[in-house]
Amino acid sequence: MLANASETKIPISRRRADIQGLRAIAVLAVIAYHAGLPIPGGFTGVDIFFVISGFVITEMLLRERKAGTRISLKKFYVRRFRRLMPALAVMVTFTVLASSLLLSTQGPQQIAAQTGLGAMLFAANIVIAYTTGNYFDAPSESNPLLHTWSLSVEEQFYFIFPALLVAVWSIARLRSSKHAATLLVALISLFSFGLALIGSRGYGYLLGGNDWLIEFYSPATRIWEFGVGALVALTGVTIRGIDRRGISRLHAAPLAIAGAALIIVGFFSISSSTPFPGPWTLLPVVGALCLIVAGTSPNRISEGISTKPMVKIGDWSYSFYLWHWPFIVFAILIWPENWIAPVAAALLSAIPAIVSYYTVEQKLRSTGSANTNGLATTVSIIFAIPIAISALVLASLTHQWIPNFQRNSTVEIYPGDISFKSIEAVRAKFDYPCVGFDPPKFPGRADEQITCTQSKENAAIDLVVVGDSHAYVLYPGLITELPDLNVAWLDAKGTPDTSNDKITPIFSYIRSQPSIRSVVLSAFWELRGTNGEGIAETLRSLVANGKTPIITDGIPSFPFEPYRCKYKTTLLLDPKCTIPRQEFDDALNQYAPQIKAAVTSVPGSVFVQTSDVFCDETECSMLSDGIVSYADSNHVNIDGSIVITHRIINQASLLLLRGTSSDRRGSSAKYLLSREPKP
Repeated sequence: MLANASETKIPISRRRADIQGLRAIAVLAVIAYHAGLPIPGGFTGVDIFFVISGFVITEMLLRERKAGTRISLKKFYVRRFRRLMPALAVMVTFTVLASSLLLSTQGPQQIAAQTGLGAMLFAANIVIAYTTGNYFDAPSESNPLLHTWSLSVEEQFYFIFPALLVAVWSIARLRSSKHAATLLVALISLFSFGLALIGSRGYGYLLGGNDWLIEFYSPATRIWEFGVGALVALTGVTIRGIDRRGISRLHAAPLAIAGAALIIVGFFSISSSTPFPGPWTLLPVVGALCLIVAGTSPNRISEGISTKPMVKIGDWSYSFYLWHWPFIVFAILIWPENWIAPVAAALLSAIPAIVSYYTVEQKLRSTGSANTNGLATTVSIIFAIPIAISALVLASLTHQWIPNFQRNSTVEIYPGDISFKSIEAVRAKFDYPCVGFDPPKFPGRADEQITCTQSKENAAIDLVVVGDSHAYVLYPGLITELPDLNVAWLDAKGTPDTSNDKITPIFSYIRSQPSIRSVVLSAFWELRGTNGEGIAETLRSLVANGKTPIITDGIPSFPFEPYRCKYKTTLLLDPKCTIPRQEFDDALNQYAPQIKAAVTSVPGSVFVQTSDVFCDETECSMLSDGIVSYADSNHVNIDGSIVITHRIINQASLLLLRGTSSDRRGSSAKYLLSREPKP
């Protein structure tokens, strides 16, 4: 992808400085985006590289064809191998070894090792699609080899495209069809662009588990970008030295301005929320096309990106691309709350990148053995080392660490269940159908059928908790701490207010049960958002029907899983259990004021502040009294559920305690309903 325009067989005078400058712009944009700088569409620099690659490879093959020499695919593949694989092998080896020291053994190390194998076998994009998932989702931030997806896409292009082009030229010569290659590339590109449009509209689900085939990582949705570059070369517009055509100086300037404008607009108007690849991909692709064509005639923009510093960065661009992302991932892991860390890491990565460029990339590219035996030895060594190390790390995790973890023989730092087993165990003991509840069904949405579970068999319900999964995990805690009450759980499949179309039958049922005195409302507000009027309307409806609504404001969500807290899962990093309080407050302030305002406007409703259950003035923690209280990054386990239940009991003045107990994991104390519903 980032291979330079020059090849060992192409005289240096034919290398275009403006294309090297365009490479520099592309790689700097990608690095800036990954470092967290405010360039939301910086990742589109990869698309610019795709266009450049399609152009450069096709132009190189055309030069050989024009010279009248037989195009040797063997020599082409050897040149590509020497150009790309040695530097990639060094980076993969370093990254997998570093990952074994820094990344968690609960997934990230495995994914890094698997991606390393994929990168060396030209299939990183496939591995990443099935392991890491979406390029813009949180898990991608912990895969230090995520960026190799584009290298594999490029390598897949190199395998197929030159052979196809040579075959078409051979057939075309027999049939005297001059434009056969151009027509074929155009048709393939149109088909590929059509797949990209289909994928961008969300139709990937039609392929089931293979949805990636028409989405971000797929070569099928990227071939058209290479094809655009190839068509520029095939049409002869820019191939000086072959037919000496090229655009006039009069047209070069506006074309260059248009190209630069399209690329810049793409950098700042495209973001992680933009369906990609798709229509918006035309901005960087057409922009690159315009600049490549414009560079055949003098113009200010092409001259501006052809300066020596830009050309030098373009020369280093492949190495820069290889090394920047692992450094950024490791820096964020070590200093997660420091925005300077990824920027500094990106700058620091220039050192191994430049060293790799001169000692590996350039040296092996020019001194590789020409004989078959020597070449086979070189290939074997380059492939064997990173593949062996990646396989060894993966095997040690699969056959040593994971079995120990499953046998609970791994040394833990803090006790506590880091799954939903404790929640499910309590529910399994108290899982009776709600009295008089007829599950409503939604037309065409059988998977969203509402369920209702109560803790006592054939008994009138005293207390009901309503909401999404954040409400569900409170149910076992309420059962455990309120053993004398019949507690019910109603799954709202979303927020428990009138903005949710599933709430009407739920509240109809609640109103039909006179025994229900109190209704606890909870949800993952941070994710789902709040509708202030919908909440207020819900509270008014419940109060008007003699119920006491109790609404919570949520708990912290963490950017990591609780195994990071429970275990020391890396050799160099200590367990991580906390985030800065301010980080949670920033999210809390987006929704808590609406909840509080709704409660204030409805006398008889109760607001319970659960947001500081796991927080002090400076930080929020997954721990409560030294016990891990989270099942995943944003759901509590049974310990956390009981802690929140205590807060609900205390702040809502809902229950009168008879007897005392110091064991917060389950008390034999008796509770009686004391709070009468307000009219």
